[in-house]
Amino acid sequence: MKLLSINVRGLGGEKKWKYIKELIVMEKPGLLCVQETKLINVNASKCFSLWGSNDASWIHKGTDKEGRGILTMWDTKVFKCDRSVDGKGFVLVIWQYIGGESGIDVNVVVLNVYAPCSNNEKCCCGEKLKMCWLM
Repeated sequence: MKLLSINVRGLGGEKKWKYIKELIVMEKPGLLCVQETKLINVNASKCFSLWGSNDASWIHKGTDKEGRGILTMWDTKVFKCDRSVDGKGFVLVIWQYIGGESGIDVNVVVLNVYAPCSNNEKCCCGEKLKMCWLM
């Protein structure tokens, strides 16, 4: 199982889009976490184009006034999403890993974070994460 995480500092440009697409082709990850997309919306055609096939699903937390934005993508042949929780600056996803050769399903929890810069907002983000984890 391969996981990639990258802060792109804006995914709107053609060069970065091409770079991420080439990384996906080369590394063949089961999961991709992108921080600081600076995109308001990400639609199906963009995600399938980026992933290189329709065997992908995603959660996109759009940009806010600070220009954040988080994109979490996964191969639907490898992971099955059980549930997700998001808050300001994070997306937490719980999957079943279904792509293993052993045939044993395993739960996988991944937290994709692009936290706020101010200490006060970081504390709020941390408290929300604690609450999510206890659920």
